Amino acid sequence: MRIERLAGGQAPVEWLEACLFIARALPQHFTPQGLADMESDLRRAETYVATGAGETATATRVSSDQVIGFLSLVRKGPAVGEILWMAVRPDLHRQGIGSSLLRQASTDLSVGGVRILLVKTLSAKVDYKPYERTRGFYEKNGFLLIETIDPYPGWEAGNPCAIYAYSAESVHPFRRKPSGCSE
Repeated sequence: MRIERLAGGQAPVEWLEACLFIARALPQHFTPQGLADMESDLRRAETYVATGAGETATATRVSSDQVIGFLSLVRKGPAVGEILWMAVRPDLHRQGIGSSLLRQASTDLSVGGVRILLVKTLSAKVDYKPYERTRGFYEKNGFLLIETIDPYPGWEAGNPCAIYAYSAESVHPFRRKPSGCSE
């Protein structure tokens, strides 16, 4: 597997279409409105794209069968990033692709000064099996539930938003010395 980082606003259309192809294969996670929002966000967000082992995707050419997962994010400030969208091809779930995307993104963010990585997902207050797995994935990867908000601005009432946070800095815990420490 190979992970490519595509800078915000600079991703070729073929890469964006390949990401949307994966999301469309997950209708239990992404509504038609969500897909429209995702398309807009992918055009501006920093995106990490995973391609299969041995694939020969180039910076400008890729097919939908080469892309196996993606993660898009934005910086909310100098020390905070937020995952906007993430998906892995359904036939490849539970093979470490999503965890690898998270690891690469959090490492890059940490090096760039981001200390906290946020993600929003459907709260456990809604009994919906696909999102039980989603929350379990984030929790397994070190995200902690901060709070649940319902209604969350921009979300339909009855779809409570669970906000999770991850310390991206923990990827490089020795990068900075705590204040007051000397050598």
